[in-house]
Amino acid sequence: MKTDLGVPMPRPERPLELNDGPLTSFASDLRKLRETAGSPPYRTLARQAHYSVTTLSEAAGGRMLPSLAVTLSYVRACGGDPVEWEQRWRDTSARLARPAATASTDPAELRAPYLGLAAFQAADADRFFGREILVESLRDQVRQHRLVGVLGASGSGKSSLLRAGLVSTARMPSVVFTPGMHPMEECAVQLAVLTGESAPLLRQELAADPTALHLRIRQTLAANPGRTDLLLVVDQFEELFTLCGDAAERQDFITALVHAATTASSQTRVVLGVRSDFFTHCAGYPELHDALSDGQVLVGPMTSDELREAIVKPAAAANLTVDTALVTRLVAETANRPGVLPLVSHALLETWHRRQGMALTAAGYEEVGGIRHALARTAEAAYTAFTQDQQTTARQILLRLTALGEGTEDTKRRINRVELDDTDEVRVVLAALACGRLIVLDHHSVEIAHEALIGHWPRLRDWLAEDREGLHIHRQLTEATTVWEAMEHDPEALYRGARLVRAREWIGSTTPGLSGREQAFVTASVDITRQEAQLARRRTRRLRQLVAALAVLLVLATGITTYSVAQQETIARQRDAETIQNVINEIPTIHGRYFGGLSDELALALYRRDPTPQNLGRVLASDANTVTFRPNVGDSTLGGRRGVIALSTDGLTYAVGSDSGAIIISRWSGDPNVAKLVSATIPGPYIPPDALYDGAVNSIAIARDGRTLAASRDDGTVTLWNIANLAAPSRLRAVTYPQPREVEFTTDGQYLTVASCAPTMCMSTEVTTVPSDHFVQFWELNHLDNKGVEVRLESSDGPVSIAANGSILAAWNPTFYLTGIKIWDVGNVREGKVTLLNESRVSDAVTEMAASPDGRKLAITTESCCSTAVRLKIAQVATGGRLTDLATLPVDFVAPFARPIFSPNGRELAAVQYNRSSSLWNVFDSQQPQELAEIPLDGAYRTIFLTGDRLAGIGIEGVKIWSTNLDLVSSKICSEVKSAPLKEWPQWDSFFPNMHVPEPCAS
Repeated sequence: MKTDLGVPMPRPERPLELNDGPLTSFASDLRKLRETAGSPPYRTLARQAHYSVTTLSEAAGGRMLPSLAVTLSYVRACGGDPVEWEQRWRDTSARLARPAATASTDPAELRAPYLGLAAFQAADADRFFGREILVESLRDQVRQHRLVGVLGASGSGKSSLLRAGLVSTARMPSVVFTPGMHPMEECAVQLAVLTGESAPLLRQELAADPTALHLRIRQTLAANPGRTDLLLVVDQFEELFTLCGDAAERQDFITALVHAATTASSQTRVVLGVRSDFFTHCAGYPELHDALSDGQVLVGPMTSDELREAIVKPAAAANLTVDTALVTRLVAETANRPGVLPLVSHALLETWHRRQGMALTAAGYEEVGGIRHALARTAEAAYTAFTQDQQTTARQILLRLTALGEGTEDTKRRINRVELDDTDEVRVVLAALACGRLIVLDHHSVEIAHEALIGHWPRLRDWLAEDREGLHIHRQLTEATTVWEAMEHDPEALYRGARLVRAREWIGSTTPGLSGREQAFVTASVDITRQEAQLARRRTRRLRQLVAALAVLLVLATGITTYSVAQQETIARQRDAETIQNVINEIPTIHGRYFGGLSDELALALYRRDPTPQNLGRVLASDANTVTFRPNVGDSTLGGRRGVIALSTDGLTYAVGSDSGAIIISRWSGDPNVAKLVSATIPGPYIPPDALYDGAVNSIAIARDGRTLAASRDDGTVTLWNIANLAAPSRLRAVTYPQPREVEFTTDGQYLTVASCAPTMCMSTEVTTVPSDHFVQFWELNHLDNKGVEVRLESSDGPVSIAANGSILAAWNPTFYLTGIKIWDVGNVREGKVTLLNESRVSDAVTEMAASPDGRKLAITTESCCSTAVRLKIAQVATGGRLTDLATLPVDFVAPFARPIFSPNGRELAAVQYNRSSSLWNVFDSQQPQELAEIPLDGAYRTIFLTGDRLAGIGIEGVKIWSTNLDLVSSKICSEVKSAPLKEWPQWDSFFPNMHVPEPCAS
């Protein structure tokens, strides 16, 4: 365009958008300033402002706020006031920093291009990008196979792939659902929607015959001749193992799906979305494993190109732009990383709320905290906005929405709204969490929007770690309440006995978030127990009154008869006691003759007649209740060294160290009574013949989560391994010290401690002296790139025991008869500082020591100088490191060098005795401990582990595991008895002549 004189005229600027937003107003005023200056061309302004023409024209374009430097250069070139415009820029920037959604009420403008934590649904297909290749691969698999598994880590986008990728483009009728707590019920509901029939009737039909699902689908498709197949998508298939507690219903559901997909006349194509860490659970069902062996789609992390499409294309579809710097940064931070897609979507959604005009900027991304902190900031902001009472309610709700993992990561748990109290406070909290897209609500259920919230919000992780056993108790209480209500408040469904005691102990030790219905269940359980106890006392009192009256009459009638009856009763008691003792003496012979079944049933009968610790121990030691395993460790001798065997807290993983330096690791699948699932061997190092130390393993430990193993060898090498995947253990760190060391994890799971080693601890023939001072190295497990912190324990001339919760360290002098126990404060260990709090002199020699998980109690074995008796004491670690004796257990024959062990909840204590038995004590009230069981051991077990409701003994005989759950053991014994082949067993009454001892397993 030229003037009449041939001089080029400036090209007219693009019109601004017709709105009164802060960005448009700012750009309009910049243009007015340029007009006031005579509308100089941008080329002229560029020479004066020292910025390019494009940069200056975009500054007044109204699409994004220019930087402060560009704005001030533009203003100076047009003759404006820089001070005034700097304030204008800051005001505009502050207005733009507010969430953009509050500036408009037009639903079309408020529709975000990103979904945050929520999965893409079929209706969101227009915003689903980056997975085109994977979607096509999934379609091919569905065309080729009738049962396909979609496997991927949590947060890899499986649900979005199934719903927005597969279902949205399917050319066949589709049904999508998640299993939940009752998968057969969910299947019946979805099938009823498809067929128009009654859901309860379909549920009854599928319960009677799971294979009827196939016929029902064929019947429905037959009414629509144009439809040849049905696409049945079961998303979050892992809920079958995390939420469904009915093993029979779980099997029926799998049978229904596999039959519908594999039968010859099948018209169903089944697609299962499974978290990859639950694939081993699927493999436990042979029919499901075989059906999935060919049809599998692995959902891995997004590549750089896929991520770029997922970031840019949804914005472009909404007429938005994403800064190149922001795209580059997001791709660099998340490409090829598993489980980050929900975090990326959430960070982009929060950045969209803080967009500048039509652009998503790196500054907005920084403001929300980036990929690492956006989710945590959103959750934390929602939580801190609550009142104190609302925060308590929010915590209780979020804990209910989490299913605790058993050897796997914690997962989300969908609950029915009836599980929560219908109060104003609960409704306010649910609405706020749903508004922040942290949870998903519908008319009947509530669930966490994505499991990424569980793994990336520190506050929620801390809540889950505080009392996991308490959360298990709460889950069981919730389920029992549901059963009670379903049975119309039948008293038989209430808690009694040990379950009620356990629940009341937990309620009394914490502040549980019980709902009104759960509190009513507990109250009813307490009331029925009290009523039954009162009724029993009244019956006893009446019986005593009647007996007293009869006794008076009998005495008046004949004193001789009374004396005769008393004598007969005494003789009968003596005869019964002798009969019982004969049965006890004959049990080993009966065991050998009848292969354990009959002897186990006799032990159970004796316990039910007289529930003493000794009788309970015989029941727990039965063949039906034990699993024995002897690892093949080459030249290793089990129990030959202290600490060469370790067991995880859940009792499912153990490791054995050998004299050659090799480490054998084995893990059971869910139940030790099932054959072990995976084993792995970590080979030992090559040791030159002239080396000072050999490579034998002298100390080994497994972290509480069972995923990390530490081992030290006689050559001074300390190695840390990740054993989460036994198929490929990975070494995390290795350090070589001048002398052998002892390794142990702190009970809070934060540190691995590497302590200097005394000859009694690490039996290397090369170690001839014990240093007067000891050194302990702390490896912080979350920061293994650091070198660790080494602290010096002055005047500690004995071995060190890491005996507490990461803040207290204990050591004792091993010199007999001159023993002292020292307590250090290691709360500032990161700065390399330790403080000797207290030294307690002990009259007897300390031989072993163990601490409760909370670090407040010590179990100490001592040996007297005047005898060989070894006693077991419980002491409390008081303020300032002082030790206060709580109790001495009434045993004087605890085996030396056999460390006692607390249970993970600190309420039980186990110790090995000289008589080859293991005593199990309830030390919840440490001043009045109660012996629960005395379990006979059939070998020399020098190391024991107590994990939940299991007791493990390890020694030269191998590894042996006992369950301490009496109900489970009784069921196993009777199951073994009833399934045994017919034998010529003696008549039951022949063991108890003239006595009434019921047969426990009689049908």
